[in-house]
Amino acid sequence: MVIHPDVLRKAIIKLRNRQFSNIGRNKRIDAADAAITQARAMIREDNYQDAIATLKSTLGELKDHPYLLLELARRLFEIYQQKPDLNVLNEARSYFKQSYIAGQRREILYVLWYETENAAKDFNNAIEIASLALQQGNFNQIEWLKRRASVRAQLSKSLERSLNIELAIDEMKEAAKDIGKAFNLANEVQKPPLEEVLSRFDDDLWNLLRKNYITEISAYKDLFDTAIVFIKYGDKRYVNFERITQTLKKSIDYLINKENASPGQINLLQNLFKQAHDCFKQESTQENQEYVKQNIENLEYEMKRLLEAFRK
Repeated sequence: MVIHPDVLRKAIIKLRNRQFSNIGRNKRIDAADAAITQARAMIREDNYQDAIATLKSTLGELKDHPYLLLELARRLFEIYQQKPDLNVLNEARSYFKQSYIAGQRREILYVLWYETENAAKDFNNAIEIASLALQQGNFNQIEWLKRRASVRAQLSKSLERSLNIELAIDEMKEAAKDIGKAFNLANEVQKPPLEEVLSRFDDDLWNLLRKNYITEISAYKDLFDTAIVFIKYGDKRYVNFERITQTLKKSIDYLINKENASPGQINLLQNLFKQAHDCFKQESTQENQEYVKQNIENLEYEMKRLLEAFRK
């Protein structure tokens, strides 16, 4: 926005004299624009100290002004990026939140607010901000799904390091789900990098699941369901078809070695076999048809083995 020099000069004089009390809406806008323009001019001269003082002084009179709050938070975050200081970062986070509460809904608010929370390693807050951005509906859904997935994956890693494996699994499942949604929204040009991220998340989740569950038929079902979801999201690597086949094989071994396998457990595996068979048929393409065919044959062999083992 271009401000007439006389308007800017008068606004700056008022700013210095703190005379913005009880002014009308249009004058509030003019005063805020003048303060922002003045602060940006100072920043171009690398004078952040006076720029911050100008914005804070104006906010002292123009209470809860969403654009001033955003501008102040933005400049504080720039200072933090140049010279990391936790106090400055926390101040920026606070002003971004105040700007949102005051009604600011520009996408730049969400982007920078998300970045400050990520920098502070407050992953739960970053997830919440990404969710708020997605709720707006008119922002880039793919980018915001990627952002939310990224911070969920970071949270999962943090939980894993704290040995909270079940919570780590939950967050990684959500991260993979977000990337799967982004993949389904993407065009052919956008899909390859998303496919790489999805594969990495899927592998991390699979390893977490294997850490948490070793035996029990319900655990094998969880592994099975997860691999099916991987394929549905778009991760059609050979390894996921193999994971399904191997999970069913191990679950059959588990039941065969179990002295008191119940009819319900046997029926469960039969249902899983049918689900896997249908999935393999549906997801077969010209590129993967050979290894899908091989896995279908392996499935059929394992199911015969199950039925023979429990034939009365």
